[in-house]
Amino acid sequence: CRYPGCTKVIKSQGHCQRHGAKAKRCKVEGCEKQAQGTHEGMCKRHWKQVHFPPPPPKPEEVPPPPQGESVYDEIIPASIS
Repeated sequence: CRYPGCTKVIKSQGHCQRHGAKAKRCKVEGCEKQAQGTHEGMCKRHWKQVHFPPPPPKPEEVPPPPQGESVYDEIIPASIS
């Protein structure tokens, strides 16, 4: 840092964050978190979402399709009309 007496690491513009460096923000719209230098201009959360998306649900975790008629097939239309 160029500030007199400061020995902290330079972030940008020749200063550390304490003495006036502007922290880069995540490039994802609406995100206010600080971008990481090794994460393509994104915060860690958004970088992980892009590069390591959650796996799709396993077939046994997806509920089976409904079978037969439901009580609600008659109640809901009747209540709307």
